[in-house]
Amino acid sequence: MGVIVCQSCEQVIEHYENEKVSTLYGNCCEQCADEASLMNANEE
Repeated sequence: MGVIVCQSCEQVIEHYENEKVSTLYGNCCEQCADEASLMNANEE
C-alpha cells in the first residue's frame, strides 16, 4: 500500500495499491500547486 503526500503541506492525498512504491509526492490543492510552481521557478 502506498500513499501520495503533498510536497507543500505534507498532507496525505490518497492511498493506492502498489507494492513497489511507498510514497509519491504531489500537490493536494491549487494553493499548494501554485506554491510548488513558484519554488520550482525560483530554483531555475
